[in-house]
Amino acid sequence: MIGDGLGEHINIRSSPAADRRMFLVGLRAPEVKPEAPYRIIVGMDKIRERFNRDFSNWDIYLPRDAITRRDRGKIVKGGWVIWYCFGKDSQGEYLDYYSSHRMTDDRHTRVYEDGHIEDLPTIISMYRVTQDPEESARIKADFYARNQEVTAMLAEKGFGLSANDPGGVQINRYLHVWPTRGGSQDRNEDQRNAPGVDLGPNAYVSEFQAEFLKNQVHYLTLQASLSTKNPRYPIYARDVSDKERLQFRTRLVKDLETLAINFGVGSLSHEEHTRNIGNLARSNTRRFSRLLHNGTFRIGVAQKALNLFLKFLWCLGEIHEPPHCPFDSIVIGRLKDCEGIKWTEFNDIETYEHLVRQARAEAKGLSLAEWELRLYNQQ
Repeated sequence: MIGDGLGEHINIRSSPAADRRMFLVGLRAPEVKPEAPYRIIVGMDKIRERFNRDFSNWDIYLPRDAITRRDRGKIVKGGWVIWYCFGKDSQGEYLDYYSSHRMTDDRHTRVYEDGHIEDLPTIISMYRVTQDPEESARIKADFYARNQEVTAMLAEKGFGLSANDPGGVQINRYLHVWPTRGGSQDRNEDQRNAPGVDLGPNAYVSEFQAEFLKNQVHYLTLQASLSTKNPRYPIYARDVSDKERLQFRTRLVKDLETLAINFGVGSLSHEEHTRNIGNLARSNTRRFSRLLHNGTFRIGVAQKALNLFLKFLWCLGEIHEPPHCPFDSIVIGRLKDCEGIKWTEFNDIETYEHLVRQARAEAKGLSLAEWELRLYNQQ
């Protein structure tokens, strides 16, 4: 069991459809009453304080104009998408807001002017799997049916996604609402018998859905591996044009896709995968030395790009489990005898192999891919 999200929210299997509609009634668009359009009522201060407290770490605040006018709106910042709207019922005026971020579960909150809070239904991210295949199938069907109903209610409320929202949020929403590829027929016996989320034998995506997912995986991989915050070790040399950067990124994506083909029929050994990382760094150094900082595509950046790309594909059920994991600051910070190693800086395969050895010791028998995934989700 990796999650019991249904039990924490509602047991749909034991509830008739009418009860489920009652449970979701809080999602329907509230009646907005734009009284006193340019005056801040004192009670609104508690609403504003609560909202700002939830998101101040990302420098996100509820616009004052939205409060005075009781406007609905959406904030896209710091990886967050936050929808909000005002309403009024027998308990007084309130603000509803729904927040999504790729690093955490969705939240749906109603804050009244007296400060009290109600949690409203959200799209949940996990469901439990039992040893009984029929029971697991029912739970899975309930999971997707519930999330689809919530999604429809959110759209009715004006809280639907748009094409310009962050890719990670869009991928999470898609995976939690619509069954994807990677069902039982595409998994080996160990994967089918392992506890977790079974995507089912009839799961599929269309050609256009697959293209969307592929583009988002490319985008997220490049964003995480090429957007370093280390000013002493940037990716590109000075005065490199946007056109030249695009040429490099396009070639890198092609290289990653080529290397991922190996995992379509099985995994690779530690030695083979490590050799591929070295080749990826050397080949792109030869092609693009003029565009790269110090003329080098560093080993640390190459491993981050390849390992993260493979992690995405593995989690989507597209490939077999990769032998390693992405080594970033979070992972390296958990390893012994690795102080001072920065993935954005190192450029030798010996350092990479040292990280792999230390990670295996820390994983205590888990595969590196599984260990890192659990560590990442705990963050």
